Amino acid sequence: KDAWMIDVNDRYDIKRAQLILQAEAFDSWAFTVDPWQPDGFKDGGFAQVQRNPNFQFNVTPCLVGNLYEITFDGQGAIMGKRRKGVTPTLAPNSAWIGQNPDSGFVAIAPWVRDDPALQTPDLTLAQRRNQLVTAGTPLLPLSGVACAAPNAAGECENGYRESIIFADLDIPDAAPAARTPVGSAPTAFDSSRVIALPTDGEQRRASIAAHGGNVYVTYQETRGGIENVYLAISQDEGQHFTVQHVSDNAVGAIVESQPAVALRSDGAQVFVVWQEFCSGHVDGCGRIKLARFDATGHKFGADVRVDSGADSAAKWNPAVAVDPHGRPVVAWVDERDHGPRGIPFEHIYFARGRGTSIAMGKSVRVDSGAPVPSSSSLDNKWAPAVIASNHWIHVFWTDFRNYNWDIFSARSRNGTRFHPNVRVDDAVGLERIHDHPIPALDDAGRLHVVWADRRAQDPVTAIHYARSDDHGRGFTASTRVDATARRFDPDHDTPDNQWHPAIAASGEDLFVVWQDNQLGDNDIFFARSRDHGATFEADERVDDSGDDPSNQYRPVVAVDESAPNGRVVYVAWEDERYGPATIGITRRVVP
Repeated sequence: KDAWMIDVNDRYDIKRAQLILQAEAFDSWAFTVDPWQPDGFKDGGFAQVQRNPNFQFNVTPCLVGNLYEITFDGQGAIMGKRRKGVTPTLAPNSAWIGQNPDSGFVAIAPWVRDDPALQTPDLTLAQRRNQLVTAGTPLLPLSGVACAAPNAAGECENGYRESIIFADLDIPDAAPAARTPVGSAPTAFDSSRVIALPTDGEQRRASIAAHGGNVYVTYQETRGGIENVYLAISQDEGQHFTVQHVSDNAVGAIVESQPAVALRSDGAQVFVVWQEFCSGHVDGCGRIKLARFDATGHKFGADVRVDSGADSAAKWNPAVAVDPHGRPVVAWVDERDHGPRGIPFEHIYFARGRGTSIAMGKSVRVDSGAPVPSSSSLDNKWAPAVIASNHWIHVFWTDFRNYNWDIFSARSRNGTRFHPNVRVDDAVGLERIHDHPIPALDDAGRLHVVWADRRAQDPVTAIHYARSDDHGRGFTASTRVDATARRFDPDHDTPDNQWHPAIAASGEDLFVVWQDNQLGDNDIFFARSRDHGATFEADERVDDSGDDPSNQYRPVVAVDESAPNGRVVYVAWEDERYGPATIGITRRVVP
């Protein structure tokens, strides 16, 4: 189950895991057409290799055979990154049965029969799957179809095929060597630039804010194997940046990661939050810290501890906003609460700045409500985001209380007590995987939110959007932002995925960016709404890496309504075209 758990995979990526071993006991491999189980399987380890920057490979051995009335089946596989510039053709090593080919497979175990399309290429996807179900049904317990011998493989009762697959995998010991990109391709955005080249590691997890021509980008950079948090400041609309270490810790002394930045409404103060491990990379004990700067990067006072109480508990995913009074509001994942067997739960906590000082108030739990029985020992929440209006503080997160990953929110007047939680997404059915909601507020007080949405065991993850016109009491039906579904031919096209959305609001406009592998590997895409989210224009490419075979991950977006040269949209992301991951940034003046 871990392969479909957003929190587990994010934690592995934070700790820079490269090879994931996924021992699997899967069922219903080719016994029913709807849902087609290999599609759900692909949304596990295969998808996580594509989604997460540090994951290089997934190795999945599969148990096969009948155990009384229980069936186990599947095709073990070795999976890597999808590649741009590769047009995959259907072959035994390019797809699980009943799927179109993909460039991310390294090796795949054979099934009891080959995919029918290898012999008859003009079959529709439905025809292929119907033939495979005909072959798979005799494998089931009590099918009555005898095998030629007790250990014979074939279309007969318990005739599952066992196999061994292998591949030599290159697992890097250090950051990739510097490389020269393969050209570039202009987009409607300016040519992208690197904020600062990394010293000896990589840069990840950008956050961005902008006001009055100043641009602020936080990120983590690995130096000597230790992640530290940095703040980059541009005073010329993103053309040049100066960089400084954020915390009071000595560089390399403490693992600092997952920074987030927010501005006071007048741009006069900058707030940065981050997560620290108490010792090395041991994740069972953590802290949430906050620092404050003026518009030029001058630091006010010492770092402040945000999370009060539970010093020995793990902390994750800090998010920050600034309320209209100039006070920071922070949400994070906190493991101070424990389940029925003593296992720490991941819950959402919140703290608010007190008065005009940087000191933080008491930590308050945000999420509430009982989990369904199957989630009683898995009542976990993840990936919070926070935003504040004149009257309300809103916190969003992804939540496993329903034994599915759903999007929830809660609101508070004062940050000391939160109203009952509200579900934001509208998906039904099993095995929902919705994650990383990001909110925005427009000038009229409308609340907008986007998230990565995988529903109905679809083979794709899409970007969905919803709006609240009543200050978070309820949300509209969700709509899909990215347009890839309108161009998709299920009989011939390879499903793609969209993850890690971000949104910014300005007037009637919404600007949404996300990570998208529709071209093979991951790129950054963008869509605009000019009518408060009622409709979205066609999505378009943001990064200018063109056909370069590299990945771009986890974009963030900000709008500067007071820039000297007009309203400007800024987008930053993790860019691997130069070898080691760097933080890339671009801009676009929008009327």
